[in-house]
Amino acid sequence: MIPGSFYTTLRMIDIGEEGAVAELINIRDGDRGGVSQYTVTYPSLQRTLSIRFNNNFPYDILSWSDTYTSGSGKNAKVLTTKARRTHAVMTDYWNKNSVKDLELRKELGLAK
Repeated sequence: MIPGSFYTTLRMIDIGEEGAVAELINIRDGDRGGVSQYTVTYPSLQRTLSIRFNNNFPYDILSWSDTYTSGSGKNAKVLTTKARRTHAVMTDYWNKNSVKDLELRKELGLAK
C-alpha cells in the first residue's frame, strides 16, 4: 500500500509501496446502518491509521486517529493524533465563499 503524500512529506519518507495490514470491522449497529472502522497498519513505518465512518451514504467520517513513532533511539516517542467530528451542516458550500459567510464557521464549531 502507498501511504498518503501528506504523511510521507511531513515525515520526509520517499513515496513508495509499504507492507501493510488492512482491517475493516463493524463497531456498532445504529439507526443509520451502523458504524465501521477501517484500520491500516504499516509495520515498517511503525504507523497505524484508523478511520470510523457511517456505513450508509454519505459514508461520513466520524473520527480518525493516526499513531506513529517520532524520533529514534532512546528519544523515540509514540505519538497519536486524534480528530472527532463535532458538527455537520448540509449546505451548498461552493456558494459560501464571501466575507459575509464567515458566520457559518460558528455552526461548524470552527474558530475564526
